[in-house]
Order: sequence, then structure tokens, then C-alpha cells
Amino acid sequence: MLRFKNMRQRVEFAYERMNIDIYYEGDYRYTIEHHSDHKIFEKLSEEQVDEVLNQIWQELKVEKVG
Repeated sequence: MLRFKNMRQRVEFAYERMNIDIYYEGDYRYTIEHHSDHKIFEKLSEEQVDEVLNQIWQELKVEKVG
């Protein structure tokens, strides 16, 4: 399970390791753009961002093993 101290760590990890951009939309809401799968997740809280990143990370690990 991925754990981060702050949003900056989330953004850097997602961009560098997962081909994902995270955008701040205001009112503590974020958008995740997953370039590899062409998926967009909108209006997420920080907790939801963590859930989506963990889900995608697990999927990437399964793909590498399989």
C-alpha cells in the first residue's frame, strides 16, 4: 500500500512512476489523469486520490508479474 506525507509526494510519485498527472481543482478537490489507460477521475478528495493511486499501482504490479 502506498503512503505519502503530502500531496506533493503523491504528485511526484504518480508522474514519475505511474504516468499519471494530478491536478488541483480548488476546494480541496483533485483530478487524476491516467495517461496509459486514458482514464480521468474528477473531483476527488485526498483520501480518494490515495485510493485511486493504490488501485492503479496494484494493477500495474499485476501486469508486470503476468
